[in-house]
Amino acid sequence: LLATLQAQIDRTREAEAGVRASEAKYLGLFEASPDAICLWDFDGRILDCNEAAVHLLGFAREEFIGMNVGGLLPPEQLQNFSEFRKKILADGRATVKVRFLTKSGARIPTEVSIRVARIGSEDRMVVHARDLRPGERAEAVKSALYEISQAASGAADLATLYALIRKTITALLPYPNFYVALIDEPAGWITFPLFIDEYDAPPAGRPLGRGLTEYVFRSGQPLLTSSQNTLALRDAGEVDLLGQLAVNWLGVPLKIAEAKIGVMAIQTYRPQEHIGQEEKDLLQFLSTQVALAIDRVRARERLQASLGEKEALLREIHHRVKNNLQIISSLLNLQAGSIHDQAALESIRECQSRIRSMSLVHEKLYQSQNLAQIQFADYIQSLAVHLFHFWRIGADRIRLETNLDPVVMDINTAIPGGLIVNEMISNALEHAFPDGRAGTVRITLRDLGSETYEIAVRDDGVGLPEGFDPAAGGTLGLQLIDLLARQLGGEVRLTREGGTSFAVTFKEQKTRPRA
Repeated sequence: LLATLQAQIDRTREAEAGVRASEAKYLGLFEASPDAICLWDFDGRILDCNEAAVHLLGFAREEFIGMNVGGLLPPEQLQNFSEFRKKILADGRATVKVRFLTKSGARIPTEVSIRVARIGSEDRMVVHARDLRPGERAEAVKSALYEISQAASGAADLATLYALIRKTITALLPYPNFYVALIDEPAGWITFPLFIDEYDAPPAGRPLGRGLTEYVFRSGQPLLTSSQNTLALRDAGEVDLLGQLAVNWLGVPLKIAEAKIGVMAIQTYRPQEHIGQEEKDLLQFLSTQVALAIDRVRARERLQASLGEKEALLREIHHRVKNNLQIISSLLNLQAGSIHDQAALESIRECQSRIRSMSLVHEKLYQSQNLAQIQFADYIQSLAVHLFHFWRIGADRIRLETNLDPVVMDINTAIPGGLIVNEMISNALEHAFPDGRAGTVRITLRDLGSETYEIAVRDDGVGLPEGFDPAAGGTLGLQLIDLLARQLGGEVRLTREGGTSFAVTFKEQKTRPRA
């Protein structure tokens, strides 16, 4: 009998040792788990929790014990939790995504798994809550980097870029006080193009001083400091206090490779608005993309300003070339007053017409948005009207008809092309309708594709004599048509049916690259 009782006692002790070992194992797993673990009763009262739960939600363990889970849920999720508890009771387990309220009022996204387990003599709910912020933060950071990169490409100016940076950064780090400072070290000057603060107004540009911003810039390293540490830096002579003293201040340098361009900072004035290592790492990670975006848009603004200056200069050059050509034409006109030889006077008039043709190209370029190309159809129309006035031809005697494709042409093609048109129209007006004869001059411009064009001037006048070779024995104007056509890599076709028709087919000549 004694032996039997001793065996039972030994078995009981072994069972108790096994239970204690199991409890110790359970307690070790309970405390070592990276996930928040709690025990709830079926009324939602918290019976126990591990250290991870304390860290996640910010309550002390003694505050947790006895708290009802309803106090950890936003109002809109309480009804959902009631339905969720019914599912647990029915199925013994359930999983749901919940945003728990921390002690400071922040909402923490979690994935909660609950199962019913026998603890001692009672059924309890064992709750595992996994923090989803790392995954959400990774996606948010990825999205932020993309948005900043897109802003650098698409922002029209720096003001637009700074607005996008502010929106992106504050979505990740929702602190109300945020600024970007740009520093021109050679000039010793600091500006604050983006500055949002509860207490201080946006500061104007000023000489570099000894504020926290300059301290970070000089060191080239991030700085996370409390108000006490800031005061210690001041007392050590490292910094001067500027503006309202922040409870927490975080600044990171804006760098491109090793070159520093400024500082980005966030600050808080209330102790519950915590800034920690996670925020420091995140702001530092984003700072490189922000610096690149700022540098890219600043470079684009400088380029646009330089381009605007060059465009203004080039426009002025076209204007002056046009004026100089007009002066030459006026000098020829003065010279013509002392010439009595009719053939010489005719040559001067023809030169004036050619000068006007070239002057008109520069006039059109001066008026154009594109200073290297002109609307050639518009140019031909203006040139034709000018020539009718120049030769004193009334519309009641010779009618002008045009059929012009909308062609944009490079200046290297437009000037010789314009001279060809000038000679063809002038030839028709001067020779095709003698003795007051009436008729029609038709001008066509066709886009043949592959940067190939055809200009044709047709008249229904008296026509050229049979066997006449314009290139060999014609006037200077007709020789110029052939010469300029070959310069453009084109060819001239002459027909004599029902008058005279000159057609020139040529390819566009691109502007040579400038050194």
